[in-house]
Amino acid sequence: MLEEPAAEHGLSEGRHFKVAEMVRLARAVREAEGVRLLPEPKLRDLRVQR
Repeated sequence: MLEEPAAEHGLSEGRHFKVAEMVRLARAVREAEGVRLLPEPKLRDLRVQR
């Protein structure tokens, strides 16, 4: 799903993997929180914890 946009932006395979990992993590947290959108501070916290 993210391969085409990653290629368009010239992301390396490693960077693509990291972005995909963060998307999966954000979606899991969003589902656990029961909200449609996560507040930006929560998204920033996810990056710090990884």
